[in-house]
Amino acid sequence: MANLERFMKAQPKQKKKFRKAKASQGFICKPPGAKSRAIIERDKKAISQSVTREFDFVFKSAKGCHIWDEDGRKYLDFSAAVAVANAGHNNPEVLKAIRSQLKCGTHAAFTDFYSRLPLEYAEYLLSLMPYPSLNNAFLSNSGTEAIECAYKAARWHTNKKWVIAFKNAFHGRTMGSLSMTNSKPVQRERFDPFLPVRHTEFPYFYRTGEEPEACSRRCLSQLEETMLLCGND
Repeated sequence: MANLERFMKAQPKQKKKFRKAKASQGFICKPPGAKSRAIIERDKKAISQSVTREFDFVFKSAKGCHIWDEDGRKYLDFSAAVAVANAGHNNPEVLKAIRSQLKCGTHAAFTDFYSRLPLEYAEYLLSLMPYPSLNNAFLSNSGTEAIECAYKAARWHTNKKWVIAFKNAFHGRTMGSLSMTNSKPVQRERFDPFLPVRHTEFPYFYRTGEEPEACSRRCLSQLEETMLLCGND
């Protein structure tokens, strides 16, 4: 536990170190090789720079928990492809299912027509739900689209306009989810006015330095005050 605490306390210093390295040499971590740098330069000319790249890494291939860049360097993928490859890159069972589906078609227009496989997938997901009332599924293409659906469903069901979200939380970059996102000012810069959302503090006692119970009580009180501000709307 002591080692973990020392590690966590060191993180702000490490992030500051990475930011300094980024500003001084143009790279977040170890500078990429020549092939990767050439692709990065081409990317700057052809791809909208509104996208965010966390690292100066140029993907070429992946297998299991490892990924390789254009220069043949091997990395351990701690992000699991931004949390969408938890079964491992190029998992044989996943590849088998993809190949099987490719023989049938690549797009079913499921929002306009019916299809057996998405239905079976939804039925399986619902079988894992802890409550019988959770008996419908909405299949979407991305996290922010799922948030948009949840936001619209809540607005439609309650007929109220205000939504409460936590400070420092990230929900996505499309307009509804961006209205709830409150993690970095640059993500919201010049996009207001936003949809009616009020933000309140999450009881993250590690960051506040408070005792857990005291932090929870304070944040719950703040949440109650925010709910009162929203009124019946």
